[in-house]
Amino acid sequence: MSKHLMGIVQGRLTQPPDYSLQYFPQENWREEFQLASSIGLDYIEFFAERTHNPKNPIWSKEGLDEIKDLCRVNGLTPHTICNDYVIDSSLIDQDDSIDQTIQLMMNASSIGIKKLILPLMEKSEITKTNCEGFFEPLRKIARHAEKQSILVCLETLLDGSSLLTFLQKLRLSNVMACFDTGNRAGLGQDLESDISLLNQHICHVHIKDKNIHNQNVFLGTGEVNFHTAIKAILKIGYRGGFTFETFRGRDPLTTAKYHYSFIQFFLHELSSE
Repeated sequence: MSKHLMGIVQGRLTQPPDYSLQYFPQENWREEFQLASSIGLDYIEFFAERTHNPKNPIWSKEGLDEIKDLCRVNGLTPHTICNDYVIDSSLIDQDDSIDQTIQLMMNASSIGIKKLILPLMEKSEITKTNCEGFFEPLRKIARHAEKQSILVCLETLLDGSSLLTFLQKLRLSNVMACFDTGNRAGLGQDLESDISLLNQHICHVHIKDKNIHNQNVFLGTGEVNFHTAIKAILKIGYRGGFTFETFRGRDPLTTAKYHYSFIQFFLHELSSE
């Protein structure tokens, strides 16, 4: 069985006081490195918040040095970072979003991060009608990403065919797709078909499950057929990482262990087919 890097979104090993899904663990971010390592994970997917948080270690040299040290001590690899800032600050209409993204890439690159996830949703939602407006911002970001040897992974709500058309028109070898299992199932999209269509354009995968009400749930209890999805991902020869962007349950650590075993089971069983 080929080895895929497995990681988890920062904050998913901590129970937020308000039970929100995306949460920067202000008081607990250091402890998550040891917790992730204890599960067998390879990395933590860091993120920049929707509203700039100067206390997030990704924004200071001291914080970056500490992240690098914590990765080394706990046997983790700096691998990915997600820029949630663009969700509330449009990449098309607000230049500060582009500048913030470029600065984030420079900081991330300094500790060895190789992939930037751009969630093009809400204020930065990409659609069939506005997609051409994203060409120039993404080209500018891509030029800086190339200097930092970073892949830009677009997480969108476009169906597979529309996203493929967009990427082909964009024609940037270092801008690819982040495939989110839960979001696509929640929209009623055909995961197997989308994976087959996007094929080598997929450079990162977010693992989550959603129910018929579009709510995050434990893996295997929602609308995602993970047997079909993992089989399709392996069929295209995907060699990238899998990030758990998952529901925490009552005990985030116990839940994360279950989710890790769940996906490892399918990878093991299907890799030999």
